[in-house]
Amino acid sequence: MTNVELTLEAGQSAARDGAVTNSGAGALNWTAVVTSAGTPWLSVTPTSGVAPGNFQIRINTSGLLANTYNGVVQVAGQTGVANSPQNITVRIIVTAPPFRVEPSAIQWFYEIGTPSGTRTVQIFGPNLNWHAGVVPMSSVQRIRQAIAAGSPLTVAGSQLLIGAGPEPDSVPIVDWVDVNPPSGMSTTDGSPVVLSLVGNRVPRGPSQVAVVFVTEGVASPRAAVVDLDVLAF
Repeated sequence: MTNVELTLEAGQSAARDGAVTNSGAGALNWTAVVTSAGTPWLSVTPTSGVAPGNFQIRINTSGLLANTYNGVVQVAGQTGVANSPQNITVRIIVTAPPFRVEPSAIQWFYEIGTPSGTRTVQIFGPNLNWHAGVVPMSSVQRIRQAIAAGSPLTVAGSQLLIGAGPEPDSVPIVDWVDVNPPSGMSTTDGSPVVLSLVGNRVPRGPSQVAVVFVTEGVASPRAAVVDLDVLAF
């Protein structure tokens, strides 16, 4: 084994097996260690043995952002052994797992004083934690720009926060649309989220809001928006 090259989604793990052989006489003791600095995502086990023997290079991308990472595992025999040490380069390309919500737009006709019924959306993604908040349509362009730029979004109580730092931009949460559950974990097959109207708070006439689903970790995109057009009469 001279190198390892993999493409993984953030949060995924992988392993590759290697072998140490002995073509000479006598016992051959060997060690295997990670020699690259700043690569906590890379490990090897076992770290020593007697040839012939096997080792496993392990990769864990939990906590890594989408990027390219490089590391080195060195396998060495005892002093005087030919072809020792051997450096194994490990290169991983970490990609952001996909995140989406369907449908992306909903129309709702509501007769005030009657049951509003519900609407259901599906959240798709490989085990991504998310939170949701409903915001005025006037803020959606700003939110979409933040999503495109990769800026952090956070649902915090009665506000959706845009950006990081001590003073992030804030958007008020609309209180007349209920999201159930307000947080959860996505699945690749889709997990349902039920929307309902809080009848005594729905403004009369046409209203436009958006439900913003924000992931906690690395995802592409990091948030998804569902436009909601409501006509209350």
